[in-house]
Amino acid sequence: MMKSGPQRGETWVTVAQYYYLGGRLERALEFCQKAIALDSRLITAHILKGDILECVPRSTLLLTFSDSDDGAGAMAAFKAAYTIYKHYWTATYYLDSLIKHDSLTALSLGPEIAKALFGQNTVRSNTLMGKIYSVDAKHHPAATKYFEKALAMDSNSISACIGLALISSPNKALVM
Repeated sequence: MMKSGPQRGETWVTVAQYYYLGGRLERALEFCQKAIALDSRLITAHILKGDILECVPRSTLLLTFSDSDDGAGAMAAFKAAYTIYKHYWTATYYLDSLIKHDSLTALSLGPEIAKALFGQNTVRSNTLMGKIYSVDAKHHPAATKYFEKALAMDSNSISACIGLALISSPNKALVM
């Protein structure tokens, strides 16, 4: 494969996935960079790069790919994928990273992204907004309202049920 398609970004994403699955994350990151250099619009390369940067601990090598270990590199990779392809799949990666690393930006961009992807006042948009507002305990009343609106539209919405249960639990940590 590497002989037949060395100038194709997809080739290097496949190699990066091989190293990623083998636990050699820094090597996988190098191949993601190579894929992006060949094709900057290759969504899978940006998503894999973001995944790697989310799970690799701070190291000297990582600092060559990302300026810090505060999630900025992962957020940038997921944002690049979302910018290229505005879809639920890419938006979920981007918003999850924002929620984890920059909840204020998630709060400001969340409504716009939810509306663009799912329309105004739908089960999915309300569930997404509930998820965004559930990150900080001071926003739990708003999160509860969004989850309850989603459940009023579809009482079988598993994501809304789980979100509501998690913010109602004593732990108050939301991991969806």
